Amino acid sequence: MECHSLTSLDLSKFNTSKLQIVEAMFSGCEKITSLDLSNFDTSHITNFQEFLKNMHSLVYLNISNFNTSSAQNMDRMFSHCSSMTSFDLTHFDTSHVTNMHKMFSECFSLVYLNISNFDTSNVQTMDYMFSNSFSLRFLDLSSFTMEKMSDITYMFNNTPNLEFINLTNAKPSQNIKINEIFKGTPKNLIICTNSEVISQKIDSSFCGFVSCSENLKAEQKKNFCRY
Repeated sequence: MECHSLTSLDLSKFNTSKLQIVEAMFSGCEKITSLDLSNFDTSHITNFQEFLKNMHSLVYLNISNFNTSSAQNMDRMFSHCSSMTSFDLTHFDTSHVTNMHKMFSECFSLVYLNISNFDTSNVQTMDYMFSNSFSLRFLDLSSFTMEKMSDITYMFNNTPNLEFINLTNAKPSQNIKINEIFKGTPKNLIICTNSEVISQKIDSSFCGFVSCSENLKAEQKKNFCRY
């Protein structure tokens, strides 16, 4: 969609019931501040690649009725949504998704991100997934399993305000690409993991590493749940 100069869109009468691919549908709509997609039927869509990429001015997004049960590709789906401060994606069905490359990269203002229900059992790549999302503080990724994951390089790259990552159930293989996964994260970052593969990539200068969520101190749990 050529929409660089548009400031608003009325999509209330869109019939998307037969759509399978919405790649780059709103990519580059950089002046739109509000987008209501609550009427979209997304039940057959397999490809969300770059769906909202480069919507730099977007501050309100309604995707509360999205059915993503057919989705396979979420590559850069929200990348460069640089003004959005929160996403609640707990209703997303990601059980068939294989690609989450840069899904939330360059979301500079993003503070709150709820993806605690994500099913990552078929995801193969998450490289740069949260890269350069400067404002993120807490990430509950306890639903992430990573068994089929092949690439998580630079996954948390340059997230200087990140305080806590819960990776308790992540069990990546020894062959996974994992280089620089924590590059640019703060030294007081608390990383919760039971994976030796991930633990080996935690720099010895990190002071907050804990082996699993059960070992968290009460105050740490309180802070984690506070968002």
